[in-house]
Amino acid sequence: MSLVLPDRTIERVIIVDDDKDAREGYGYSIEEAGVEFVLQNEPISSIRQFLSKIDGRRDAVLSDYHLKKHHYASTDGDELVAACYRANVPSMLCSTFTDMDVTLSKKNLRYIPALLKTSSPEPSEVIQALSTCVSELNGTFTTERKPWRTQVKIVDIVDDGKYFYAVVHAWSANQKIRIYRDDIPEEIDKRLQPGSYFHAKVNIGAEKSQHLYFESWETA
Repeated sequence: MSLVLPDRTIERVIIVDDDKDAREGYGYSIEEAGVEFVLQNEPISSIRQFLSKIDGRRDAVLSDYHLKKHHYASTDGDELVAACYRANVPSMLCSTFTDMDVTLSKKNLRYIPALLKTSSPEPSEVIQALSTCVSELNGTFTTERKPWRTQVKIVDIVDDGKYFYAVVHAWSANQKIRIYRDDIPEEIDKRLQPGSYFHAKVNIGAEKSQHLYFESWETA
């Protein structure tokens, strides 16, 4: 069993979830998509250790968003999937939690091309998600995901200092975007103040603000 995609043949999908029943449920969807699945039943001690057991040319990963229950992992699925992507491993993030769009790191979102908001994805959704991810790894982006270098204006910093609001005029001159300060480089954070301008790579073709990502920040 394998899934043949341009420049990549995926022979198995490793399923990561802190709930045993959920892992098995995802497995049925993967199997129906024509790919072998492997359940990650052992706790993940570190992302590095997890990646060391993956064959980047044959394997893919499907991870749930919340992974910290039962001491299954020390990080959530967005960190894991982003790390897999950076290691050239096709990866999908899956969750039924309604807060996923809000809490996803804008920094990690750059490396999460496939978001499946269901605990039982259809085989076609799995195939499309893997295809999208492989295409990005090969340098081909959809309009919504393609990064562009653009200007970012800081408009407000909240009192607790955990996040700030910015406007990307190339995307919308009227809509403020919330960004967590943990998601920006330290040298940018030090210069952060209302009215300041920076440059970043942003997927300005995104339809919704929660789908925007920011990377490669620069001082203007």
